[in-house]
Amino acid sequence: MPANIDRQFFRKLLTLALPISLQSMLFSVLGLVDMFMVAHLGTLPIAAVGLAGKVFFITLLFLAAMSNMVSIHGAQYFGAGDMASVRRILCQGLLCSVSLVLPVIVLCTFWPERIIGLATPDPALLALASPLLHSLLIRQMLHQLRRLHRRPSRSKSTHAKALTPAKATAAAKVR
Repeated sequence: MPANIDRQFFRKLLTLALPISLQSMLFSVLGLVDMFMVAHLGTLPIAAVGLAGKVFFITLLFLAAMSNMVSIHGAQYFGAGDMASVRRILCQGLLCSVSLVLPVIVLCTFWPERIIGLATPDPALLALASPLLHSLLIRQMLHQLRRLHRRPSRSKSTHAKALTPAKATAAAKVR
């Protein structure tokens, strides 16, 4: 390794990056786990999980972008020592996330067949995917609220505490 490489910096970077990456990977693998759990039930349940997962994933993309925006701005404000702005950006992120997901949850609660029906006209598939869609979106909303609250908090913690959110997420996904 060249002499100008700061080993301690890379050690700290890995200490921070590995738990965060592991946590993101665990959330990404969640859809795959759902598929494995219903695989023995046949092709129709697998298709239902896939369809509900698509709506879930599209909503997740918007929420992940919101979470990243809150993280970036929160870190900048925290670095500048402006804790009032950190709180403000967290509140704005929570409000925007709820404003985005709440209408989707309402649509998927009252008209899940229409939402799933955009992808398939199969009545058997609609009957299986509709209840699953609602539960996935509720789970997503709770996860997003936790994620938005946790991201700015990370900037306050030292690198030794970075593993705690990953452990909590892993435990929540196992249960």
